[in-house]
Amino acid sequence: MEEKEFSGKNVEEAIEKGLKELGLSRDDVEVKILDEGKAGLFGLMGASPAKIKLIVKPVKGLETGERGEVAREKLSGANLISAQKKVKEELNEILKLMGMEAEVTTSLEGEKVVADIKSENGAILIGKKGQTLNALQLIVNLIVNRDEKTRTKVIVDTENYRQRRENALVKMAGEVADEVKSKGRSRELEPMNPAERRVIHLALKDDRDVETTSQGEGNFRRVVVSPKKK
Repeated sequence: MEEKEFSGKNVEEAIEKGLKELGLSRDDVEVKILDEGKAGLFGLMGASPAKIKLIVKPVKGLETGERGEVAREKLSGANLISAQKKVKEELNEILKLMGMEAEVTTSLEGEKVVADIKSENGAILIGKKGQTLNALQLIVNLIVNRDEKTRTKVIVDTENYRQRRENALVKMAGEVADEVKSKGRSRELEPMNPAERRVIHLALKDDRDVETTSQGEGNFRRVVVSPKKK
């Protein structure tokens, strides 16, 4: 169970700060108040911040980072269109700086902006196991989410890589599960990013004979598929 401390001018501010950083909703956590803080004389002298601890409620098969990367408020229709426009402009500028000739089209899927890149250099844009594409997606998300008016999740894709990768992961998950069941011992998968680990967890969550956990830190974090204890 993950726990993390946050501070703010008051308890509510500290909680909101924590939820935003963790990318979770109020229902996903338990709140423990460590210090309610003090306003101080005239709101200045002797003031001390409020301190709280957020305890993430466990959800089988999913990690904190796999339940939500950034806490986002729902955007209005106009702001969502502005976010879509900003994604296209920023991605075009990044590709230009990379010396890539490409065409960017964007669309809306609920509260997400999906950007598709068409280029003769698709393989270069994808990179090894999607590393370059993931870096582009991270950069665009950071830029767009700096402004509250355009804060939303952005998916960057090319040559339908995201869907192809997901299909390959689901297939691999099934094959690994069969191996674990036949041999009766755990199997560690290669390190993956949170989104890819989430695909594995979800692909096997209804399998009655195996269970999935994640181990390791940072870029070395990986899914472990194990026989389920009877």
